[in-house]
Amino acid sequence: MTTTVISSNNKPVNVRSGASTSNSILGTLDPGETVEVLENQGTWCHISHAKFASGYMMTKFLQLESQITTAQLQAIYNSLKATLALIEPLLK
Repeated sequence: MTTTVISSNNKPVNVRSGASTSNSILGTLDPGETVEVLENQGTWCHISHAKFASGYMMTKFLQLESQITTAQLQAIYNSLKATLALIEPLLK
C-alpha cells in the first residue's frame, strides 16, 4: 500500500533500520513524500522508498487509510444479498 508521510510540526521524519527508536537512523523523509508500506506492525511500519530499499517508520507519521479488496467487497455484498433474501419475504 502506498501512503504519505505526515508530521504535525512539518519536520522531517526518521527512517530507522529496525522497529525501535534504539535502531540507527538511515535518514529522513519529508512530510508529503510517499512510501510503500510493506508491513504494518502496529506502532511501526516496515516501508520502502527510493532513498531506502527498506526501513522502519513510526505508524503515527504515516497517513494510513483502510483499503478493502475487491474480493472482500464481493463477500460483503454476497452476505448482504443473502440476508436480504431471507428478510424480503417477511416484509410482504
